[in-house]
Amino acid sequence: MILSDDAERDAKYLHFMKYLDFCEVKLTVTTDDDGYCYRCKTPLEPLTYLEPTFYYQPCWNCSGKRKTDRALLTEGLQREMREFYNRIIGDRYFQLFVVDDIYPAATFPHEYSVFKRVVNSLDPPSRNDVWFLDWLPGYPKLINLENLPGLTIVNLTKIYGVPAISADSTKIGDFEIFMPEPSTFDPKHHSRYSILNNATDSRKSKRFKVGDRCIKFYNTEDSNVKALFRIKKNGEDITVRNLTYQDFVVVKLAIMRNKNFMRLIFDVILELSKYVNFLRDSIFLKNTVTLNPKDGDQLGASIIWTALSEYKDPNTVNISII
Repeated sequence: MILSDDAERDAKYLHFMKYLDFCEVKLTVTTDDDGYCYRCKTPLEPLTYLEPTFYYQPCWNCSGKRKTDRALLTEGLQREMREFYNRIIGDRYFQLFVVDDIYPAATFPHEYSVFKRVVNSLDPPSRNDVWFLDWLPGYPKLINLENLPGLTIVNLTKIYGVPAISADSTKIGDFEIFMPEPSTFDPKHHSRYSILNNATDSRKSKRFKVGDRCIKFYNTEDSNVKALFRIKKNGEDITVRNLTYQDFVVVKLAIMRNKNFMRLIFDVILELSKYVNFLRDSIFLKNTVTLNPKDGDQLGASIIWTALSEYKDPNTVNISII
C-alpha cells in the first residue's frame, strides 16, 4: 500500500498518527456495513481510529447539501462525541492509552480494545495509584497479548503519592494544577475577548462561555495558544518546557483523574464544536472531525496538550490543556 505525500501529511496532522501506523490501521480495520455511504458507497471516516466502528462521520458530499440536513448531521456528531468523551471520564485504562502517543502506536492493532485486554492481563494497581506501562529490556516495544512477558507496570505512587483532588485544583507530588479563572460574562463585550475572535490582540487573555459560566484562559509561551489549566511546582509557576518526560506524564494522568477537570475539558470542546467548521482533537479522539463544512474560509479549533505541541495549527483556534 503506497500513500502519496498528501496522505502522509494527512496521517500526521489530521489523524495524529505516524505514516506507518496509518497504513497499518487502513489495512487491519474491518469496516462494517455502517462504514459506507449508503448513496455513493465510499468508506466513511471514523469518528476516532482508536475505536473505528464506534461511529462514522457523515458523507458531507451526499448528505449535507441542505442547511437543515447539515444541522441534523452536526447534532448527531456532537451527540456521539459527548458519549465517547463521557466514557473516558471513568475509564483509567483509556486515560493511560491517550496520555502519550507511544501507547496507540505500540498497540497492535492500534485500537483501545486491544490495549485494555493487555492491561487487564497484567494485574494493574488500584484506581488511586499513579502508574504507567513500560517494556522490559530485550523485548519488542509492542503492546499485545503475545508480548505480555515483555510488559511491566511501573507504579510511581511511592514517588509522587496519590493525586489530591479538589473542585479547583489537583496536587500530585510537587505539582499543583489549577482550574481556569472565572470571568464575568458581559454580552456587550464578550465577542471582543472571545477565544473565537482572532482579530484582537492574541497576547491578551481570552474568554469563553461554557454553559452558565464564563472562563478565562491562561496565556502560554506561544501567544497563539491559550491554556485551560495552570501548573505550579512548589507554589511557583512553571513552564511545560521545564518538565521532565516522567513529570509530564504524571501531570497529565493527574489531570485525567480529576473528573471536574475532565468534564470542563469536554464541555469546552463540545461548546467549541457549535461554532467551528472542523475540530482537530489530537488527544482524545486523535482525529479531525468535520462538523459543518462550507465553501471558502473555514474556522477550525485544535485541542493539544501544550503550546509546544507539534499539532498546533496557526490557522485554527489553539487550546492547550496546560
